Amino acid sequence: MGEDLRDIRGNNEEKDKYLVCFIGNSTFAIPIAKVAEIIGYDSIEGGADNKDLKKGVIDFAGEKVSFVSLGKVFYNEKLEYTDKTCFIITRLKEGKIAFVVKAVAEVTDFGGELIMQPSLHARRHIESYVVGVVRYKDDIIQILDVDRILK
Repeated sequence: MGEDLRDIRGNNEEKDKYLVCFIGNSTFAIPIAKVAEIIGYDSIEGGADNKDLKKGVIDFAGEKVSFVSLGKVFYNEKLEYTDKTCFIITRLKEGKIAFVVKAVAEVTDFGGELIMQPSLHARRHIESYVVGVVRYKDDIIQILDVDRILK
């Protein structure tokens, strides 16, 4: 078992909880311990400062928070704003950053025993951002290490 997979498994109840979201046509999960808040695009005052949504700044609770569109980063796809478009505000070592996703599905508990190593195909597709995969509700969900996205 790889070191990355050991890092996301554990006995801590919060370690097994994930926020499931959609980026492009794929399903991903972010460890809930990294999530500070989820806000809809329509709740951003004045909208985003950057129209292509690759990078920009939003005003979140009086604080300027940088954001990155994961669809743009992973697939170079232009995000079409819908009522489901969300900013996931995360807590990283560098501070807060928001990731823009197509939609958020749910918070769920995969349990460490369900998490498997990602395939080589998944690793090539989005480089080293994926640290595990889970088969859940007839879907394959890729678990992201959000700290790696900014490196």
